Amino acid sequence: MSKFPKTLIANQGEIAISVMRAANKLGKQTAAVYANEDKISLHLFNANEAYKIADGLGQ
Repeated sequence: MSKFPKTLIANQGEIAISVMRAANKLGKQTAAVYANEDKISLHLFNANEAYKIADGLGQ
């Protein structure tokens, strides 16, 4: 068993999406964080879990 059962990816760019896809192919769980205005971003659909951490717009 891995020491890290889940990986938090706190980015939404192309590299973050690639990391999530690779982790999923390896059977690893991923989590993403987002603000309200990013609720339909691609990185959220590649993560196993997503957590809203802000309402957005600098709040």
